[in-house]
Amino acid sequence: MRIWLVILFIGIHFIAVAQTQKQWFELGEEAMLEMNYEAAAHYFKEAYVIDSTDFDVTIQLAESKRLAREYKDALYYYEKAFKKDRGRLFKPGQYYVGLMQKQLGDYQNALKNFKKFYSKTKRKPLSETPLAELEIESCVWALKTRKIEGKATVERLEGDVNTGNSEFAPFWLDSMLYYTSTNGEDYVNTFSSIFLANQTDSVYWKDRTFESNANVNQKDCGNLVFNADKSRAYFSICEDVCRIYEGEVVDGQITSANPISALNHDGCTATQPFIGYYKGKEYLFYASNRSGTRGGMDIWWCEKRADGSWSAPVNAGDNENTIGDQLTPSFINKQLYYSSNSHVGYGGFDIMLSKGYPRSFDVAENIGYPVNTSYNEFYYNYSLEAGKAFFASNRPENDEDVFCCNDIFSVEFRDSIQVEEELPYPNLQVLNDYLPVTLYFHNDEPNPNTRDTTTNLTYIQSYDSYTDLLPKYIRENEKGKNGDEKLNAKLQIESFFELTVDKGVDDLGIFEQLLFKELELGNSVELVIKCFASPRAQSDYNVNLTKRRISSLINYLESMDDGKFIPYINQTSSNGAVLKFREVPFGEYQSKEGVSDLLEDEQNSIYSIPASLERKIEIQSVENVINEEAEFKAETTDWQFNNISSSQIQEVSFEFLNIGLDSLQIDSSSNAAIAGQLA
Repeated sequence: MRIWLVILFIGIHFIAVAQTQKQWFELGEEAMLEMNYEAAAHYFKEAYVIDSTDFDVTIQLAESKRLAREYKDALYYYEKAFKKDRGRLFKPGQYYVGLMQKQLGDYQNALKNFKKFYSKTKRKPLSETPLAELEIESCVWALKTRKIEGKATVERLEGDVNTGNSEFAPFWLDSMLYYTSTNGEDYVNTFSSIFLANQTDSVYWKDRTFESNANVNQKDCGNLVFNADKSRAYFSICEDVCRIYEGEVVDGQITSANPISALNHDGCTATQPFIGYYKGKEYLFYASNRSGTRGGMDIWWCEKRADGSWSAPVNAGDNENTIGDQLTPSFINKQLYYSSNSHVGYGGFDIMLSKGYPRSFDVAENIGYPVNTSYNEFYYNYSLEAGKAFFASNRPENDEDVFCCNDIFSVEFRDSIQVEEELPYPNLQVLNDYLPVTLYFHNDEPNPNTRDTTTNLTYIQSYDSYTDLLPKYIRENEKGKNGDEKLNAKLQIESFFELTVDKGVDDLGIFEQLLFKELELGNSVELVIKCFASPRAQSDYNVNLTKRRISSLINYLESMDDGKFIPYINQTSSNGAVLKFREVPFGEYQSKEGVSDLLEDEQNSIYSIPASLERKIEIQSVENVINEEAEFKAETTDWQFNNISSSQIQEVSFEFLNIGLDSLQIDSSSNAAIAGQLA
């Protein structure tokens, strides 16, 4: 069993003599059983050319293309089958259409197909139905998550390490990169082997095959790692299943390697070992489908005993392991990294992080873009020695590339190996790159039927009352519709609230943290806020309404964390920074043409998506505030003195800060004013 999620091409044996469609189909089925998916796709394609109307051939061609990671072709054949079948013969057809769309980064259409599939099968679930529910959550997450540039630098390794075959399992040690490749120049039939590479000026050059008994001819070998003092090595050898081996290292060579009996069970795979440490104890983390696994492959660990043996394996837990597959663990500084295809993510396998230690790992976090993409990412391994992490991915270099094979990448985070939960933005321009933040409102909210320009409500209060109306929005959008048209209307309005209204709140929560960091640095800023309204009311009324909406945003900021923004808004902060607002209320003047303004037509003028999209405010930019005049500021405006007797002189020093650009001068009148205050 080949459990590295790489396509190990055995090669396609082209048959010189003519084959019937049945013979091609049987060859394809045989190749599928051998997990030679590229060969299977070739054979099924030959059968398809003979008769493209054969439904079974179309499905098998789609399946083999998916497993060979030829996602564009797989999507084409799944869509062709689904249009013909509509889920009657191949019931999970719509699920796989969505899955291929997600793999290609088309989250919007993938979400629609997952939702429709889930709605149609939730009463009589298929095995894919719970997976569709997870994929819905993942698509929503991917659509709402900001792909922040500059968070980390990801580079495909330059040099000759990456080839047309698969490279994976990078491990940096003593200025050398150990990695696994299916490049078969040393071993026939493209069995995977362990190689070494050196680095020269950021270019990685293949040095040689790792000459040791970790490489065995005619077997798949890989996943080489070492313990801290480099006295022992660990690796996998796979035939029918994979087993983990432990060997002594003498003069750089592995000797007397043997499978670890505590990990290896008949009929079960144990692979992808990694050695980590916690409180001076050594742990071996690995992936296995052994008894006790939650789904396909789970993350397990065991502890090195004082006598050199290993404890019984322990499942990493429900926070990490799911009904899907978890692979390629690494553990450093109380951080467990691994790849998963069934946590919330961008697509395929994403690299996850669970903070903690054995028996106490936190809920998994997706480490995000740019490490994770809609493709597959594995083998995240941070090296303290190299000061960077390495990982493997099948992401293409361009749109024309196929996605079959992994390459090795490096990644350097700006500050540390930690996931940056609160990204520190180095300058205002990068903060602006996060914008706009768009916030949506129900009709005539907040405070309907008034011409007031302010409100006592915060935006979150307005948002809560808005989202409470979702059932009514669904009913209004379903009116006059039946069947698929009614289902589509329901899914569209749900997606609007989920991906647009809710996303605004998520963005606002992150933005206010970043804004506060900027103010804490002593930088005065001005938010430029534009506001829009639907055209149901007259323009003068809408202008006041838009001002109330901006007021609700300011109220939200003032309510945060015991008023942390208030000193900046009131210009009384200790560091001199101020927060100002430039309001640009547009009323109905910016409404798009075609949006209904008929009061009696509430279905279209209030509850339709086009009307809903008009009722919003946007934080569009953040600008520096610079006072071009001199401005006097002292750390305190109150001074306390002891009693001063008659004719006694007491010297007192005062520090003033000029927070403007012009020179600050204290003339005689200013002195007199100060003296008067002290009298």
